[in-house]
Amino acid sequence: MNENNFTDIFPITVKHNRIKDCENAYEDLMEEFNAILDASNDGIHITDGKGVTLRFNKSCERIDGVKADYVIGKHMEELVAEGIYSESVALAVIKEKKQISMLQQVNGKEVIGTGTPIFKNGELYRIVINSRDITELRDLKRGLEEAKLINKKYQQELDIISSKDKAKNSNIIYNSDKMDKIIDLASGC
Repeated sequence: MNENNFTDIFPITVKHNRIKDCENAYEDLMEEFNAILDASNDGIHITDGKGVTLRFNKSCERIDGVKADYVIGKHMEELVAEGIYSESVALAVIKEKKQISMLQQVNGKEVIGTGTPIFKNGELYRIVINSRDITELRDLKRGLEEAKLINKKYQQELDIISSKDKAKNSNIIYNSDKMDKIIDLASGC
């Protein structure tokens, strides 16, 4: 028997195994990539360099109120025309060729989106948009401002009560409603 290498005798089998190994590695990488995208609390929306949606993670579905199957393959101009987005971060990135952040109305929610361009061989290749629903944050801020106003009102009322008590606890001795009114007037109530 000739002392040929196994790969010399069965080159197609070895080549097939290498291709299969590469396919398995690719599938593993894609599974890991998709798991990472879906683990993010921020919406991650990826378009090609022309504005056609390629990927749309689960947080984007929650924030934007639309399923990935609906937006994948659609151009951002179409999604704006349908009223899903008030304007498109991706289209702004295509125009400006730089990272852009903007506030948007997305299906009735206030969302901040940041689009980051990815270039390949000097050409715009992908746009990665990170988005976060700030509706709840805005509502919390409004609630905090209202609580501060209520707190200020209560503080003013406490100050009035405190000044009355000081006037009543001064060295003036009285025991009449008329004098009580005079003390109240004098203390600014």
